Amino acid sequence: MRRVAWDPNVAAVELRIEDAKLGLGRIEELHGLIAELRARKKVVAYLEQASLANYYLASACDGIVMDPAGSLFLGGLAHQVTYFKGALDKVGVKVEVERIAEYKGAMEPFLFDGGSQPVKENHASMLDDNFSRIVAALGERRKLSETTVRTLIDQAVFFPLGGESRWPCGRRFGGGRARGGATLVWAPGSGIQGGHDAAFRPDPGFPGMSR
Repeated sequence: MRRVAWDPNVAAVELRIEDAKLGLGRIEELHGLIAELRARKKVVAYLEQASLANYYLASACDGIVMDPAGSLFLGGLAHQVTYFKGALDKVGVKVEVERIAEYKGAMEPFLFDGGSQPVKENHASMLDDNFSRIVAALGERRKLSETTVRTLIDQAVFFPLGGESRWPCGRRFGGGRARGGATLVWAPGSGIQGGHDAAFRPDPGFPGMSR
């Protein structure tokens, strides 16, 4: 990206973002690199399907184009731990460790059937911090308040819909079509938008969603 940023033969860059299996740290690093590239070139992201992580990465671009048949899933963050103590008990294996402090939980999956309260608090704190950084970055790039961004994420799923549908934040979809029939999801200075003949609205059939 840094080489492209200084290449006089490149006028604009299209980033095709797929479901990369990257941690938040790597995604934030790429987000920063795209911001550096954007300072010198026009950068547009193309998405077919978008998770919160992909959308966050794409938000570093000047604009986002999305396949009209795609869906935008703004789910939150989660932390999952697999516990092995029950399986170890069945085969007669006992793990012996010396615990240094209550927040040191790396060995808990081999010692307990579930996480201890201090470790749960530690995980929750990290998730809250990561989520807050994502929300702040999306709000800054899309010119939306953090409350509005959180409201949109709480809606979870958005999918293309013809007509004059609106986001929960009340911004009417506008813009135009990109090559290949893709829908313009966002353009500079316009908040979150979609194409003139397609929009995204929450999927009322998604489990746990409020109508």
